[in-house]
Amino acid sequence: MSDEKRDISDVAATGRPWRLVTEPMHVAERNAKPENEIRPSSPSEQRMFDPSSRRIARLPDQVRTDAATSRPFRVSFLDDIATGLLDTDLVVIGAQTGAGKTTLASILAQTAAAAGARVHYLALEAHEGEIEMRMLFRIMARMAWERRIAAPEELVRFTYGRWRHGRCEEVVSRVERDAMQELTQATSTMSTLYRTGRFRTADLVGRILGVSGQSDLIVLDHLHFLDDGDEDEIRAMRRTVKAISDAIQDARTPVVAIAHLRKMDTRIKRVVPHISEFHGSSDITKVATKVITLAPVERPRAAHYIADTFLHVSKDRLEGEQNYTAIVGFDLRSYSYLPRYELGRLVKGGSEWQELPIAEVPWWAVHERRRS
Repeated sequence: MSDEKRDISDVAATGRPWRLVTEPMHVAERNAKPENEIRPSSPSEQRMFDPSSRRIARLPDQVRTDAATSRPFRVSFLDDIATGLLDTDLVVIGAQTGAGKTTLASILAQTAAAAGARVHYLALEAHEGEIEMRMLFRIMARMAWERRIAAPEELVRFTYGRWRHGRCEEVVSRVERDAMQELTQATSTMSTLYRTGRFRTADLVGRILGVSGQSDLIVLDHLHFLDDGDEDEIRAMRRTVKAISDAIQDARTPVVAIAHLRKMDTRIKRVVPHISEFHGSSDITKVATKVITLAPVERPRAAHYIADTFLHVSKDRLEGEQNYTAIVGFDLRSYSYLPRYELGRLVKGGSEWQELPIAEVPWWAVHERRRS
């Protein structure tokens, strides 16, 4: 069976509405050029100079189009500081293992789908159905607390891990049916794709282009699980992020991609990962339009069901660099971020966080906890 036929059959077997438009792998390899080879583009690839006056005339329509397609993150701090997602955005999320990368990405997907957005989720790391399981658990946890079906000290033991091990049947039996119904309705515009074998950059680009005009958000979970077989990992990642960026421009659909960080240097203390800590090529953050890093806050909890998290926008191509970091409460009762946050700055080389005096809180921070 050819590479092309095998890939098409893999897509058909998933039963997902993904359309494959990439070329066969053997054709791509045959046509590949050395990275350092410089050659003139063909006439069909060339773009001619265009008078600026002509471009200027189109600017009002372009801005209106951007405004019409802008979508919120639905995490208050991210919407306050970075405004939202445009259809040409490549947003990269980075954190150390277990710090909440997939949780944040799946929340963005779930809340977008619940609001009617067409979402496509590529789960390259997760096992079959895991993303939907996490979404179902979030709804069940919220319902259990809202309905107070058990004492708080019992509900706090209702965790995703214990649920997966079958240790919470008394709670689950009282909310599962309603949660299933809500999740089915909330994700009616969402599709998922789980990796069952080798998945290459060409496959990813094919999926992005394949849902052009049919998707409002694509989530890639995650970037470092692409199998391109290049022994030079940095070179492979450089090609990957550039290919993703080009596909986004063609498809006009924003992509949120999760990425690994390098192992922490124990000699350097930072409360939030630095933009330079992403694993692989520096092109990851150079090509991205927005870069978000997060980390747990190491301090006593204000409540046993609130886990504080640092959120930092390391890069925003539209707004520029902003030296602000928020502490956002993650509510374990609903597995969602609280709307109010504490705003501060990283000081002492990023080793400490310091809350801003109220007089220095910027105008855009409308959900800062001290704002009325």
